[in-house]
Amino acid sequence: MRYTGGTNRTEVFVVACELVALAFYLRGWAQDRWWKWYAAGLAAGLGFLFKQVGLAAWGCMGLHLLILMGTRELGLLAGVRRGLLLVAGAVTTVAVAAGVLAAQGALGEALYATFGFNRAYFATGDSRFPYNFVNLALLRSQIDDVLLAPLLMAAAATLHAFLWWRAPQHRPPEIETPLRAQRPVCPRYFLLFFLWGVVAFYGALLSPHGFRHYLVPWFPPLLLVAGYLINVLRTEVSLLTRLQQRAWVAVAFVILGYFSYGALWWQYTDTARVWMERVEQREVAEWEYVGAAVARHTRPDERVQIWGFLPGAYLTAKRVNASRYFTTEKVGQVGAGAQHIVAEIEATLRAHPPALIVLSNAERNRMMGIALPPSEFTIFPWIETHYTLAEELPRFGTYYLYRRIESPSAHGGALVRGYAGP
Repeated sequence: MRYTGGTNRTEVFVVACELVALAFYLRGWAQDRWWKWYAAGLAAGLGFLFKQVGLAAWGCMGLHLLILMGTRELGLLAGVRRGLLLVAGAVTTVAVAAGVLAAQGALGEALYATFGFNRAYFATGDSRFPYNFVNLALLRSQIDDVLLAPLLMAAAATLHAFLWWRAPQHRPPEIETPLRAQRPVCPRYFLLFFLWGVVAFYGALLSPHGFRHYLVPWFPPLLLVAGYLINVLRTEVSLLTRLQQRAWVAVAFVILGYFSYGALWWQYTDTARVWMERVEQREVAEWEYVGAAVARHTRPDERVQIWGFLPGAYLTAKRVNASRYFTTEKVGQVGAGAQHIVAEIEATLRAHPPALIVLSNAERNRMMGIALPPSEFTIFPWIETHYTLAEELPRFGTYYLYRRIESPSAHGGALVRGYAGP
């Protein structure tokens, strides 16, 4: 997804839900109201509906409450009450979603997609306990370029917080006094952020593929832990004063600035590349290229089916998918575990043939048996019988557009070869 910047990933919405949940949780400590704890649970449950790892912050909130009850910083009854409200909120969100799905007759399939299919996804992927070294290496390759500065800050913050807790007798009186006078409303908040970060990163580490977008739910706790360092410096004295008074603080900021520069330069070069291709050279993305061709060969009321992972092509063409499985990338990733997807797509297309079918050159060759591994789909002979080749798109590895024979093409049915697109 070259030009979307990751904004279409479910992790983006998971982060939004978890941050809302955290905000209500922290505000509950500032002013104890039942609805704040309940709202925190509601938001956390909504994050789970987007992705299972959306429960990471919610679970760490519960663990945080248990720790505070164990240290006697929170009363037993108050802790149980808040924990039950967190659970009730999350259960409410999931129950409402389950009710809506049940009313539509889709609850069983939703449960399979959430749990059953994921088991197959993990079984055929590279996930293993406690972790896969290859996935760790892939994730580290993404981290090293852009996250060295917050990682160093988080490491320094963790070391400082541990020593601050382990040896309180070494705290300078001029710092200890204002800290006690302005104690944070949420006890041990750093521990909450740290636990959340560990769980979120481990969730990415256990993923069956080393995709970098799996790291997105880890960013909020990482930055919150890193921000603790700035907060401590500003609590002691103003940041500018501390830079003036302590040479090591200035040196630390220069080092962090050096690593931050690398991340900023990487972002700049990537933005410049996209700007050059999109604005200066007016290049189109793959899904825009295919979507424009789909729009040329179909009417707005006709359905289409596009193999591969091109959801943007449907949006570009403003056409509705024939099967509810409008992408097929999971078939290649899961193999035999996705046989029900293959069967349903083929049955749907045979029962209700779409006006247009789009195949990439790689998928078409696998269907024809001239490329390995062979395709899980066996519908290509049926496509050749009931469809005619309407256009070959030469860019992005070549795409083939097949128009249903019984339906006249939107532009007259003539075969168009070699159209390069806008």
